[in-house]
Amino acid sequence: MCKIKSGVQIGNEMDLQNMIVGIILRQQHEYQEKDIIKIVIKYSEKAPIDVKEPLLKKMVQDNLDLLYRLKRIRCLDGVYTPIPIDDFY
Repeated sequence: MCKIKSGVQIGNEMDLQNMIVGIILRQQHEYQEKDIIKIVIKYSEKAPIDVKEPLLKKMVQDNLDLLYRLKRIRCLDGVYTPIPIDDFY
């Protein structure tokens, strides 16, 4: 995993994308999409790029969907749970 940037270190959408994936993969308890969005908003507050909420929401949705399809997270009725790293191998 690459170095995660936050706040003023976020210089482009790829930095934001990496931060979203890092936040999702570091969750240890059940969460919903709105929880991830709140965390991302908090960590991107001082970003020099303009982070609009509709784009942010789409990025979070896309990443949750991708990680679910890759079997890195579980989802039941909009509630996501992490899969322990030991279960990957």
